Amino acid sequence: MKTKGMSLFKNHLSLCRKVKFCFELTFAPKVFVIKIQFLFIHLNSVNMKHFNKLKFLMVLLLLFGYQGMAQTRGRVTNVLAEQRVDGSDIIDVYYNLAGFSDNYIVSAELFHNNSHVGTIDEEWCTGDFGPGILPGDNKYFEYNIGMHKPEMEWSKTQIEVRVYFPMGDPCPGQEFVSYLGKNYNTIQIGGQCWLKENLDAGTQIDYEVLPWQGGDIEKYCYDNDPENCETYGGLYHWWEAMFYGQGLPGSQGICPQGYHIPTNYEFDILVDLFGGPAVAGGGLKDVDFWNPPNTGATNTSFFSARGAGTGYNSAGIGGDACIELENLTYMWTSSMTAGPNKPAFALYHNNTSAALIDLAAEPFPFGSVRCMKDCSTQPSTSNAGPDQLDVEGNYVALAANAPAYGIGRWVIVSDNPAEKQGVFADEWDHNSAFYGYPGETYTLEWQISNECTISADQCLIGFATFNCGDDFVDHRNGKVYPTVQVGDFCWMAKNMDIGEQTPIGNYTTTGSIEKSCYDDDPANCEEYGAFYNWSEAVQQDYTGDYRRGICPVGWFIPTDNAWCNLVSSIDGTVDCGAHGWTGTDAGGKLKEPGIGHWLDPNTGASNLSGFTAFGAGWATKYYSNFGFHELKESARFWTSTHYSSSFRDYWYLGNDEARVGRSYVSSWYDEYSVRCVHYPNLK
Repeated sequence: MKTKGMSLFKNHLSLCRKVKFCFELTFAPKVFVIKIQFLFIHLNSVNMKHFNKLKFLMVLLLLFGYQGMAQTRGRVTNVLAEQRVDGSDIIDVYYNLAGFSDNYIVSAELFHNNSHVGTIDEEWCTGDFGPGILPGDNKYFEYNIGMHKPEMEWSKTQIEVRVYFPMGDPCPGQEFVSYLGKNYNTIQIGGQCWLKENLDAGTQIDYEVLPWQGGDIEKYCYDNDPENCETYGGLYHWWEAMFYGQGLPGSQGICPQGYHIPTNYEFDILVDLFGGPAVAGGGLKDVDFWNPPNTGATNTSFFSARGAGTGYNSAGIGGDACIELENLTYMWTSSMTAGPNKPAFALYHNNTSAALIDLAAEPFPFGSVRCMKDCSTQPSTSNAGPDQLDVEGNYVALAANAPAYGIGRWVIVSDNPAEKQGVFADEWDHNSAFYGYPGETYTLEWQISNECTISADQCLIGFATFNCGDDFVDHRNGKVYPTVQVGDFCWMAKNMDIGEQTPIGNYTTTGSIEKSCYDDDPANCEEYGAFYNWSEAVQQDYTGDYRRGICPVGWFIPTDNAWCNLVSSIDGTVDCGAHGWTGTDAGGKLKEPGIGHWLDPNTGASNLSGFTAFGAGWATKYYSNFGFHELKESARFWTSTHYSSSFRDYWYLGNDEARVGRSYVSSWYDEYSVRCVHYPNLK
């Protein structure tokens, strides 16, 4: 294991637990928002509002709010919303707020069918709402939606409750820092205190000259012009910035006493507050001191980064230069890599990215220094737990330490293929389940943050190659699925049965998996597998060939081509482009023989493929045919393939047919069975 320190708040978590309501947590990068969904119904003259579902959704959003702009941070948990039944149109919201600030801002936004309606102002809410909210449990506010929107009829109304920092103030108790004859303003950004300007300390030397490793700080000014140091700060070699120390993360370097050269992790925390690496540059850049187009520059952070440029020199070889003034800035970090290259934080005039990069060690590059105040307290030291290698299946239970101080979160830091990314059951849980692809090894990092800095430790999780023919255990619910190789793919030999049972067509978009059972009888799901509408089967993932959908990690919803491969491998007469019955005996080779799960005559059933299809039937919510149909008479299986914008391909079997059928149907109404296929190059 390697102890490191890096960015909190990455990746994605989807978890649904049933208590009284269903909660969906989605941590799309880095920030915490609760989305609470209601269904309201007006009954005659009585304004009765019936609470249907609650979901809370954590997503990255930065909005204008108290003190001009607020940063999102803090973690909200244990949310409960209750609609009052006294006709008062008041929604009671309860939550816990974990964090390390003494001044959070709680706000809320109103949505309808996922479209933003407007801000919920403080005048409509009372309790733990607005500025000055302390962290703690059992927080509460009430929202008077009847007073706010008295004329509106709402269906699928959503409330997003957001937690922010106040913005734009100097660091508490230290408005500026005097250092080596200059004054530097300070700025409090979330849980971090920064100097608001680049450091301009030391004796100026010509950029063609290498600094002397003595006891004095030496700097370059862009193009040897002192006015550029006044405007943009000095430029330094990395080792000069670190003041020729041991090069350790968090070193003071040439910063004032009580400040240090920030680590990669601390820059990551900053970047995460403003949308992540792709967009945070806009919020961090000054609106001036950059060449056009200065893409996205808003300086909503008050960090006021300027395009200080860079340069390089060498030991007498020549070709020294200062370059890119007002096109970019490189700010040194103290997180030295194992190689000779030097770590920097980069911003650019022509995009909104905010990137941690490594600059080539030679010729010697120049960078700026932005100092960060030492954190007053440190988070608990992270321990990611032991490495776990050659794990059978796709599941492990992680074993990190529970932080005594700080908020912990799991992050995948290895560069696994995009289509083989692992999944945490709960990335905030030190003992979370982790699901990965057979044959893949993942480097996981357990990061503990106190909103100022991070302690991090890594462990390796490696999964053994899956052998088709072995049983597969889906640890999400403990179901066991036999597997069989048919054609080029490894198939589950049993229909999927995962999710929370719901009546036909009563699916929500909470992020949890939902299913229906024939005749609404759970025993039929146990026996025949569950039904899903197409969107639920693919979990609203509408692009790509290998969509995992409801399948376990490492498995996918079969495409039309995968089904073609299946049936063609056992019956060469199948026409995969046909609609209707096709081939000779593929259906019989897929069906379980006998009349245990099929009605007579179960034509041609031999199960020579080992696919073991049961006559599970199907369901539809279409009004003229609503209900469950054809138990033991037919089986219908979704593919992930779009026949057209509104129709999806599926394959089917019948009790009185030895052939196999192929067709298409609207994606809105019908509910069919799902067979999962192992990722194609892992048979």
